[in-house]
Amino acid sequence: MIGFYDSGIGGKRIADIFANISDYPYICYQDSKALPLGDKTPEQIQEFILAGIEHLFEQGCNLVVLACNTASVSTIRYIQSEWLPAHYPGKQVLGVTAPLREYLGTIPQIKLKRGLLMATQATIETGFYQEYLREGGYQFNVLSCPGLAEAIEYDIKNNTAFSKSNQVLQNLYHTIKTQPDYIILACTHYGYIIDSIQSIFKTTIILDPSYFIADRLADYLKRHPEYR
Repeated sequence: MIGFYDSGIGGKRIADIFANISDYPYICYQDSKALPLGDKTPEQIQEFILAGIEHLFEQGCNLVVLACNTASVSTIRYIQSEWLPAHYPGKQVLGVTAPLREYLGTIPQIKLKRGLLMATQATIETGFYQEYLREGGYQFNVLSCPGLAEAIEYDIKNNTAFSKSNQVLQNLYHTIKTQPDYIILACTHYGYIIDSIQSIFKTTIILDPSYFIADRLADYLKRHPEYR
């Protein structure tokens, strides 16, 4: 069985997409105690992530997807290289960082343009994507989006037509200095508000890797049936 971990509904969106293209059994763990993950310290983030993974393993999952960019950039290297071999050598944890760069690789023309990467403060502070994507030749600025994931959670749970998240977006838009040619969504929550981002940021090219991530996961499981 597959487990999807996130501190909120962003991971559920990827899980729902995955369910439409695959028949693998899965469960989705929304760790509300960790929300918002993006304003936690690296130590707090790791503590929440490891506890969440163990919870999913205890539920019978053989593979856990960190369907959260903050979780992935903060912990995936440590988890895969040290924690799993020491504690759960027969299980697997995957993140969303590698699929994001693979997804951008399918759109080579954007290397000729300048983009904007939207993410949580914790994701940006790691410097992971700045290094990882610039090694690939991408030119982009970064925009920390404090409060946006929480606003999306609030709007969806309260059916407020994204009024709260739109206000956060309006404030964020006034902080950017250069109009981007494209925007990379480096938080799984942000896929819920693509239309609002396009309208407020006046940018038609919004790169949301969620569908690509789900597709790559389905392909991975075909090659690794032991994690079913």
